[in-house]
Amino acid sequence: MPSQKLFGRKANQLMVSTLLAHSQIVPPFVRRLLRSGSLPLSLSAIYDEGPETVCVSEGCGADVDVDLVRGGVDAAILSFGSWDPARLLSALEKMRTAVNPDGRVTVLYAGADKSPLTMSQWDLFLSDQSWIRYQQGALTASDDPLQVWGIVLVLKTYNPVQHARRIVDQGRPDLAIAPLKDIPESLITSNTTQALLALEKQRLYLKWQQQLHGQLPSHAFFSKERREFAQVTTVSPLLKESYHVHSRFWSHIGRDDMAIRTLSSIDHVCPDETTRHLLQLLRHRMLTPAKACRLEQALADWQMEWRPRILFITHGTSDYGQDTLYHGLCTLLGHENVVDYPWKPTLHGREVDTANSYPCVFNYPGEPLSVDDLVVQLQTGGFDFILFSDLLGMIHQQEVRRLVNAAPHLPVVLYDAWDDCYTPLHTVLEYLDRSEVALVFKREMLDGVDYGTRTYPLPFGYPETLSCAGLPVDQRASDAPFWAGRNEFGLRSLYVQQLERITGCDMQTRFDQDTYRERLRSSLIGLSFFGVGFDTVRYWEIPANGVMLLAENPPIIIPNNFEDGISAVFFENMSELESKLDYYTKHPDEAARIAVNGHHHYVKYHTTTARARYVLGTVYQQLFNQHNGQLVAGK
Repeated sequence: MPSQKLFGRKANQLMVSTLLAHSQIVPPFVRRLLRSGSLPLSLSAIYDEGPETVCVSEGCGADVDVDLVRGGVDAAILSFGSWDPARLLSALEKMRTAVNPDGRVTVLYAGADKSPLTMSQWDLFLSDQSWIRYQQGALTASDDPLQVWGIVLVLKTYNPVQHARRIVDQGRPDLAIAPLKDIPESLITSNTTQALLALEKQRLYLKWQQQLHGQLPSHAFFSKERREFAQVTTVSPLLKESYHVHSRFWSHIGRDDMAIRTLSSIDHVCPDETTRHLLQLLRHRMLTPAKACRLEQALADWQMEWRPRILFITHGTSDYGQDTLYHGLCTLLGHENVVDYPWKPTLHGREVDTANSYPCVFNYPGEPLSVDDLVVQLQTGGFDFILFSDLLGMIHQQEVRRLVNAAPHLPVVLYDAWDDCYTPLHTVLEYLDRSEVALVFKREMLDGVDYGTRTYPLPFGYPETLSCAGLPVDQRASDAPFWAGRNEFGLRSLYVQQLERITGCDMQTRFDQDTYRERLRSSLIGLSFFGVGFDTVRYWEIPANGVMLLAENPPIIIPNNFEDGISAVFFENMSELESKLDYYTKHPDEAARIAVNGHHHYVKYHTTTARARYVLGTVYQQLFNQHNGQLVAGK
């Protein structure tokens, strides 16, 4: 399938990119690299590592003797000192036989931060050639004294999907993702194309995971595949093959129950014989996941006489899980005993608009502390443990390593608040320069998956300062459930479209934060669907505001979770959502009873203060002497 057909329009309509990444010039799948022309030393050092390099000429990019290349190359870098169309055409003609059909050629212009031609002129220049424009941009910042501009070309016959499949056939699904990720966004011109590419990535992640059986946990790439599933369902919610692949991944990690839930919803809305057959097979071999019994025991609680001082390493931008835990810890210990680094403005009443309307903006006193100041405090016993929670950014390695190594005896506790059910612990340890972390608290902790004995579930909570019992039942809207979230991720698009057809209500409206809370608190029933993660803010804010929670039954471990029919109502699939919504809409007194129970349960177990008590209690119980608060030897 030619690239023009895949992308839906001719390549000469590409938009200009502003920055060209080194991984676009030499992607991971490149094994043989041809280089011609002089490169700046800093770039040469980058390309000297990795693939086998066939260095043909140190002169001009056109001085290429292709007879020296045996068996073709996967990529070529041609460096020119100035714009010379005749020499470039000569070099590109030679590259047709030097580069394999899936390869690419990058033309670099050292000493320039912009193209010698406009993109339209490039397309005209290449119109009679075998090559088309793929990516382009500067390799360095505009204020960098070393300026290099480049353009990546691929053959007109290049098809990235077929390329990825050929790499899989060679037994390397790990490398096959790169050609698909590399596709310029401007070439993905329709929802259908976007959905089909995401479906292809789903298949690759599942294949990759299956290939690594026994080498990595069975859920290592699950969240990556699930993000692609979300891409599909957002733009093309009736693409059944995507549900089929996603259900296979659920089965791979031992959750046939979730595989059935995935298939049954699409089968309810858009039935077909293939989906029905897959459901029958799954129900026949249904495996009930083992529960993590150790977590059903009484949870550790904080003893008020132990008041540790914590260095809380986050990232500098708003983050619901981190920020609300910080709030809970400050509530219990006092803000002077919880020091955030990097200093986060939204925790201290600054830059509140950057919080994206999430209820995680606070106004605690405090000013930024330098790394030098914190190192002195660490070395002089100013902290009891380090709470590291920056799995998103991880861009301050030098500073963080200084902090962690300033007190090597001090335990590091990891809080993974991100959407991924897999924690890349090896990457975190390398970043920290530590051989281990003392404990792990994890938000997205899949039930039935073994995370080890020192990992504890820590889902979101909700600030009690923002909660309320809600309006009297007779003042609530009972004709339609409350939903005002983005209709993206997981099965949300499928659910929302179906509910709009059933209820006749518009569920696409978005509100500012004040109107949102007013509408929520005046509703009888609130809906909660999975987002990028299974744990969402909405899951907690609905009962926190005195509204009956009607939610997808989460597959993650939530200590002291709500009980179905008592403090919340759960559904497994589209059919159950329809029937339960219909029932509780017609029985508002029962919905009100569940809402009251849910609010009381939230107040007891799921406030941000409750989360902080649980963290402090677990850290104390597992790491410190229970009599005098001293660190237990060897932990």
